[in-house]
Amino acid sequence: MGGGEWLALGDDVTRIGSAPNNDIVLPGLSAEHAEIRRESGRYLIYDLGSRRTWVNDAQVAAVHMLKDGFRLQLGQAEFLVQIVDGA
Repeated sequence: MGGGEWLALGDDVTRIGSAPNNDIVLPGLSAEHAEIRRESGRYLIYDLGSRRTWVNDAQVAAVHMLKDGFRLQLGQAEFLVQIVDGA
């Protein structure tokens, strides 16, 4: 997402894909591409079978932890992960 657009995660589970019922809808992805889950204070990305999810140039086979500064690629869309303390 060129130009520095922010996509905030609000709930414990954020669904990402091309289907309109996802929390984040991105054209060109699988209908149900991935989920970002907040579990025990950590953020994890789950690839839901698309095989087109990458973290720091490593393909996500099933699940991968996200940390501040990591690069996340979903299909052709690329994001920089920023974890902001809500306190």
